[in-house]
Amino acid sequence: MLLAIYAASQIASTLFMSTTMERTQRAILLVLPLVFITVVAHFPAGLVLYWMTTNLWTVGQGLVTRRLVPKTPAPPKREPRSSRTPPKEPPPEPKAQDSKPTAAAKPQVRRVKRKKGARR
Repeated sequence: MLLAIYAASQIASTLFMSTTMERTQRAILLVLPLVFITVVAHFPAGLVLYWMTTNLWTVGQGLVTRRLVPKTPAPPKREPRSSRTPPKEPPPEPKAQDSKPTAAAKPQVRRVKRKKGARR
C-alpha cells in the first residue's frame, strides 16, 4: 500500500512541477515512478514514507502557490525579423551643373598586400 501511495504522490508531484517541460521529458518523468517501484520495494519503510511525505508536501506547495500568486501577463509578441540585411540606399544622382567627374565616380582599385615570402 505504501508503494502505491509513493508512486501516486511522485506522479502528482511531477504533474505539478513539470508544466514548462518538453513533452517527451514530462512523459519519462511520469513513467519513472512506476519503474522505481521495483527498486524502492527493497528500501526501508521509513525512507519510502519520507519520500512520500516530501512528494505530498511538494504537491501542496504547488497548489497553494498557484492559487496565491497571480499569473504574470505574457509579454507582447514581437514581429518576426528578417534575417536578411536591408538593401542599401542608392547614392544620390550627380547634379547637372557638375560637368567634371568626381572622385567618388571613379572605381577604386583595391590593392592586396602579399605575405612576406609568398611566391607568385
